[in-house]
Amino acid sequence: MEAITGAWAEPVRESLRQQAIDALVRLARLVSDSDPDHAVEALSTAIGLDPYAEQLYQHLMRLHVRAGRPQAAHAAYRLLQARLADIDAEPDPATMALLPAGRSTDTDHHARRSMVP
Repeated sequence: MEAITGAWAEPVRESLRQQAIDALVRLARLVSDSDPDHAVEALSTAIGLDPYAEQLYQHLMRLHVRAGRPQAAHAAYRLLQARLADIDAEPDPATMALLPAGRSTDTDHHARRSMVP
């Protein structure tokens, strides 16, 4: 779809991308109790479409915490830190509050950078 050009193409492309993200979030919510792994996959795909959307990481972190995977919640937070560092931003304190206690997050700038694939 990137090959399609013209002034009309970008708003259409953005609308379709947002619709895909919304559908993936809805899917994750629908299956989160019965199939948390499928929900994680859906949210990860959504994050791939919008890697700076903090609310997507929040959904993912909540899912990991509910599924009893605190390390995965921390990993998602560290990935968010790394992604936001690319645009000189930091996660909202409310996002950090979603993390389960007992394990500190890595706030070292270089460690955050190494998390980016």
